[in-house]
Amino acid sequence: MQFKTEIRAAVPRCRCVQCGVKTVSVPWAGKHSRFTLMFEAFGIRVLQAAANVSRAAALLDLNWESVHKLIERAVARGIDRRTLDEIKHVGIDEKSLGKGHDYVSVLTDQDHRRVLDVTKGSHRCRD
Repeated sequence: MQFKTEIRAAVPRCRCVQCGVKTVSVPWAGKHSRFTLMFEAFGIRVLQAAANVSRAAALLDLNWESVHKLIERAVARGIDRRTLDEIKHVGIDEKSLGKGHDYVSVLTDQDHRRVLDVTKGSHRCRD
């Protein structure tokens, strides 16, 4: 990771009657990713260690959008790997985001201390 490395490959494409043109997946990168899986794993470790996303982006020499795409792909891979078989105790909490009345509901696995789902919601006054 100390030197910029570019992988240029003519990735084969095939035409499917039902789906149209498809690009063959490659073993070193995820679907629609500009980065190798190894770089993405390194990027996630940097994000975990950095104080905020802006500092991680500067360390990785990436823009804000690229870092968020990297996070989205990492979360998707984690969701694909997780199982929900062993959940015994769940928690739900409403959190406010930023200024104003923007709220999300967070569903958590209390025993394994992990987030199961986050959904947007609107806060309503309870009379």
